[in-house]
This record gives sequence, C-alpha cells and structure tokens, in this order.
Amino acid sequence: MEIFDVAVVGAGHNALVSACYLAKAGKKVVVLERRPVIGGAVCTEEMFGGYKVDIGSSIHVLLPQSGIVEELGLDKHGLEYIELDPFAFYPVRGSDKAITFYRSLDKTCESIAAICPQDAETYRNLILKSADVLRLIMKAMEVPPNQALFEIIKTCIKQPQSLRRTIKAKDVIRHNMTSSLRMVEELFISEEVKAALVWLGAQHGPQPDAATSGAMICAYGSLHEMGVYRPIGGSGMATVAMGRVFEAHGGTIITSAAVDHVSKAIGGGACFEVKAGDTIVQTKNVLFGCHVRTAMLKMLDKSLLSDDIERKLKATKISNASGFMVRQAVSELPQYAGQKVDARGIGECHSGMQLLCPTVDTLVSTMHRNRVGELATYPPVMQMTFTAVDPSLAPEGKHLLYSWSSYPPYHLANGHWDDIADREADRIWDVVCEYSPNMKGKLIDRYVQSPLEIERVLGMLQGDVCHLDMGMDQMMSNRPIPEMGNYKTHVDGIYLTGSSTHPGGAVWGASGRSAAKVMLKEM
Repeated sequence: MEIFDVAVVGAGHNALVSACYLAKAGKKVVVLERRPVIGGAVCTEEMFGGYKVDIGSSIHVLLPQSGIVEELGLDKHGLEYIELDPFAFYPVRGSDKAITFYRSLDKTCESIAAICPQDAETYRNLILKSADVLRLIMKAMEVPPNQALFEIIKTCIKQPQSLRRTIKAKDVIRHNMTSSLRMVEELFISEEVKAALVWLGAQHGPQPDAATSGAMICAYGSLHEMGVYRPIGGSGMATVAMGRVFEAHGGTIITSAAVDHVSKAIGGGACFEVKAGDTIVQTKNVLFGCHVRTAMLKMLDKSLLSDDIERKLKATKISNASGFMVRQAVSELPQYAGQKVDARGIGECHSGMQLLCPTVDTLVSTMHRNRVGELATYPPVMQMTFTAVDPSLAPEGKHLLYSWSSYPPYHLANGHWDDIADREADRIWDVVCEYSPNMKGKLIDRYVQSPLEIERVLGMLQGDVCHLDMGMDQMMSNRPIPEMGNYKTHVDGIYLTGSSTHPGGAVWGASGRSAAKVMLKEM
C-alpha cells in the first residue's frame, strides 16, 4: 500500500495552506475531506439557480496581508482580490443619518463628526495609538506561540518609534485589555457611535462584556491601514486556488471521505492508519485540520489519549453559538434613507458590512439572553451585499444579501432549531425591511444557517465559527490546551492546525503556515 509522509484530515483553508507548504517542500501529502468540495468554511457553492453563495466566511483581511498569497503563488492559480471600501456602514435607525467606515481614517472621522465632532477626534486618537500596539504584536500572531516573544522583540528593534509611543500610551493598552462595553462608555458620547463601534467589534473575538473585547474595536481600527478584501467569484476562490497549488506540487485530494478512525499502523513503514469509510490511508504523520474535539475525542484511537488530556479537551470552552446566517437571493439591494445610489441602486453603503443594531442595549440584551438559552427580542443584524462590487455572483439584475445575527443560543431553553430556524430567519428579515422598506416582497430564495446547521455542514461544534471561545485563557500557547499549544500533540507524529489552534479564527492561514513549519522542522 502507498505510504504518505502526511495525511491531512479536513480541507479547510488552514489545512490546505499546511498541505501546500508541505507538498512544496517535497513531501508526499494526501488531504481527506468529508464534504464533496474542499474549503471548509471558506467555500462558495452554486445555489438558487445561478447564484454563487458563500457558506462560511466572506470577508478577508489577514490572508491578503500575510504573504501566503505570494509565497504559494495563489494569485497565479485564480485568486484575485477586490477591496471593500468603505468596509462598514452604520445607518441610524429612523433617520437619514449614518456613520461610514472608510479605508481613509480622515473620511471616517468626517462621517463620525456629522454625528458627534468630539467622538470623531476621540476615534482618531484611539486608532492612531492602537496602530502602534497592533504593529508590535501582529507578527507574534503569525508564528508558533513559542516564537511569539522573539518576534515581538524583533519588531520592537525594527520599529523603535512604535515601541516608544506604545509605552507612553498607557490608556490605549488598558483599553485593549478591558471590555468593549466599558471602553466605549469611557471614551465616547454619542449612543449611535457607541452602538456602531461595539457591533463592529462584536463581529469577531470575545463577547462585548468580556475582558480584551475592547481590543477587537482597536483591531477593526487597523482596517484603515490594512484594508478589507474579498475574492472575485466568491470567498471560496481562495481555497480553490490553494487546491490547485497543492495538486500542482503533486498533492492528492480525496473528497467525500469522512475520517472516522486514526490509529497506530501495524507493521510496514507507516506510523498511522487513517480510515474514512472504505478508504484506508497509510501515513507517517497526521495533521488534523478539523475541530480539535472532533479530531482528538472522536477520530483518534482511544488508546492514544490519556485521561488527563481527555479531561482538558472536554473542558475547553466553546461559545454557545456565534451567530445565525441567512443567505438570500433578492431582486434588488436594500436602500437606506439619505444614501446616494446610482441607476442600478448601488451606493457605497453596499460595499462592506452593514451594521443594523440600533443601540448598545440591543446587543447586550441579546448576549444575556443567549446565556440562558433564549432568542433575542430584537436580533441585531450585520448584512453584506457583495453583488454590489462583484456582479458575477448572481444572474444579471439580481443580488445576494447575507444577513448575520450574533449570539443565538445553540442550546435552546425551549424548542429545537429544526423547528424554529425559518421563524428566526423571518424575524431577521423583518429587521432588514425595517431599515430598508424597499425590500418587502423582494426575497427570491434563501438558505438558512442556524447554529445547528453550521455545526452539521461545517463541523463547527455548537455553531462556534472560531471553534473555541477567543477569550485570553484560550489564546496563544493555551490554544487549544497547553499540551498542544504549538501545533504538536502529545502523540509523536500527530499535529493540529485550524481555528482550534493559535491564532484562532479568521481567514488568515497563519495557523496552517506555522503548523507546516513545525512539521517540516521535525520531519
């Protein structure tokens, strides 16, 4: 039987990045993916008769900045990015006022000043000071945790001005460590500005009342420097390009291969046997790219798992669902009061994230209800309309509208998601129509992704799109647990990558590249 150097379990973007680097280094690599298509949560599929629909992530910030695109030559295999500018838009409910977040910090501050001039200056000051902090730590997120301190020291030496400004900016460091709720109450005056910033920051990372969630607002501020991007043709074009690069380097991809057991091989030159139904792979090393609990508690042979490790993995914190998504085919785009549009009904408000959350209390109430298994009384919505910048995603004259609502509970106090998913999608549609009355009667079709559906299709347990909670106790070398914090497990030859590992969730590829480097060093 053929023996591989590495068998990669799962074909999410981090797993594919690892596979590409390993194959490029001359290793014999096979990727096994349980779904019929590769990409994991970075995947675009045709739905509704000619619409190209993302089924997971849609916006890319970190992957285009990481150097991975250039190192692997993804741009030579069909990956082409378009910038989303502005990257966010907050319409004030019941008025023609709005806050628009542009790549340009100056233009953004002008928009905020129309709501509250003092808040505009506060925002500018916060973003400029936070940029120095982010420059110092960003490289640390792109390497294995045991190399992070060295990377920070190198960056400090290369950028002494950023280090000096950071040392002086004590308030900014404190704001990054506190909750986003506390930060906006301390710094900002306008309730609309507070709501816009908290809801923007809540799109990733810990919940707004958690320590360090303030860092997410500061991190989103870095978008003024880095920009926000999206692949032409859909988010999945990134992983399509990765698959092409991998195969160009001699890699093998097997789809519709749900791995059910990984065990020690008996005899021969292989160390492990990977079984996926009738498919059996012999390999010297295994790299799990799926959820760490699925990998270690369900797939890995029980004889390779100690009681201590098992307890720690079962105790890892998974959020009670990240959100609820409705992917909608519509006959026109939502129109917002006071916003200019062209003859096609497209304006700059349609470029990026559209933040429909009237007050901070709306989000706080939703968050608290999540913790007791109850649905929001008024679901906050973040929606995206990418056909405004990429018409190739839908038939001519039609559009896609993605509506995401955070913090619906995976564990419901009453009912079952299969019974109530459509009802909740209707409530989200009601919010869309409240902000944009023109959308009434414009829905053509939809794909509803409840937390349970996200778990079933994408393998993200409890619908947590970051795999594990992004609190500080589960970051860096503690992600997923200290014994596996540098992509190596307690079993020689078994490795991890993906959102369950450092640096966590997001379309980045940093985990995939770092895991490959660790493996190549040991192999």
